Amino acid sequence: MYSGNPDVPDDVFVDVLKQINHFVRDRVVPRELEIMSTDAIPADLRAQAADMGLFGYAIPQEWGGLGLDLVQDVEVAMELGYTSLSLRSMFGTNNGIAGQVLVGFGTDEQKARWMPGIASGDVVASFALTEPGAGSNPAGLKTTAKPSGGGWIIDGRKQFITSLDFSCDLAGHGGGGAGWLGGLLCRRRVWEVARCHSGRAGFPRAGGSFVSSGHRGSGVR
Repeated sequence: MYSGNPDVPDDVFVDVLKQINHFVRDRVVPRELEIMSTDAIPADLRAQAADMGLFGYAIPQEWGGLGLDLVQDVEVAMELGYTSLSLRSMFGTNNGIAGQVLVGFGTDEQKARWMPGIASGDVVASFALTEPGAGSNPAGLKTTAKPSGGGWIIDGRKQFITSLDFSCDLAGHGGGGAGWLGGLLCRRRVWEVARCHSGRAGFPRAGGSFVSSGHRGSGVR
């Protein structure tokens, strides 16, 4: 049985929901056509979302986030779902699949380097899963990661990865039934270098692809 979130008591969370409700209905909904026609969230709405803590609502308070738990996260998602999904997508990965990988599996150094920026919205995180031949089926991934000189050599191709400051790349290591599938934290520069070497399209919009052949990332497996 759910017993509540001690870091964000019910009375505090009610206030958080009210603020999100007003922001969505009073600020975002009237500008949905603008968002659709420009294919972007206006800078002033992004800034307000950051000021409200929406880039880190599910990030622990020790890193500057609001510290909402999973039950509260679901209620927030329902409020955000009232308007364009682009709004939640703007900070969804920070709070979810990329941010939570760092929370659960990142090193102390990685957390100190990235978590405060994720929570504030100064850093945009991404989760690099999709490849030309694999997406929701991670077993089909071809990208590999091999340890080398205290780091990791990443070799593979990713696509449909949107604007980011760093990505958590899903890659495999080993084989013959003895391998593992894990995440490598890669700064944007890693993929920009890879893109320059390969000549393939990359950032900033979804739909590009990029190749890494012999570039380094740090493990968070």
